[in-house]
Amino acid sequence: NTVVSSGNRSINPRLISWEGETLRTFSFGNHHSFQRYDETSTLHLEPASTCETGPKTSPVVIRDLESEDVIWRWNICDHFTPPRYFQDWDHNNAAERFVGEDAILLSPRNLSAIMRVNVETDEIEWMLGYGGVPDDGWNGDFAMDEEDRFVQQHAPEIMEDGHILMFDNAYCEVCLTSETRAQYTAESSRAIEIAYDTEDWSAEVVYEFVPDPPILAPVMGDADRLSNGNTVSTFGRQGVSSSHIIESNPAGEAVWELSIVEKSIYRSERIDPYFGHVVNDD
Repeated sequence: NTVVSSGNRSINPRLISWEGETLRTFSFGNHHSFQRYDETSTLHLEPASTCETGPKTSPVVIRDLESEDVIWRWNICDHFTPPRYFQDWDHNNAAERFVGEDAILLSPRNLSAIMRVNVETDEIEWMLGYGGVPDDGWNGDFAMDEEDRFVQQHAPEIMEDGHILMFDNAYCEVCLTSETRAQYTAESSRAIEIAYDTEDWSAEVVYEFVPDPPILAPVMGDADRLSNGNTVSTFGRQGVSSSHIIESNPAGEAVWELSIVEKSIYRSERIDPYFGHVVNDD
């Protein structure tokens, strides 16, 4: 049993045993997201690279697990033009495969949007979100009520029923004026589950957890669904005094909380205990 370690800045990812031993250090740079694409390849985000059309962006890459050769590389700047360019305009922070499909869920945070990208055709099949600075309006493919819209999200993941669970930071760091920053920033960040329909092109929030009292976590966060139906939300410290990991039930009520004072938590995962080899000193 091993875990993969990677940082939110470009580092070489490592494979680490539960006993803390580094089993392998990969030779390529990575940030935010690193996981298996299938049994023989990995899916990860590369450090920013030059684009002909604007500022640097962060490609998503599939590599052979053993040789580390690139199988597929996709750069958003080759396939999407935002309403306006600005430094770090995409800021990809997550990539996940749609199970059983050659398609990727991509999270360009600074566009306040998520995208489905076809690995075989390189096509952006749909975009859900603003698709740019919120000041420039809602440019996504799905109609969505204003109260359901998310801003500068983290950690979207695909549920078994096809819904998407994510952490809505709800803080508009990229807004152009203090007025629009106030307009598109909520009192609290939240975890949300989104159902979407590609026939009538509508999307809605079907579950949310908003902590009481509110916690605004501007640049860090995570949301995971547990096997018991509850949701674990991570409100990372950045603008708040502590990090908070909160478990909520399907009714949106907090049932467990861990506060970590003056420490930054980017993500958290519920895992089964692993005890390794039990040594009997007798």
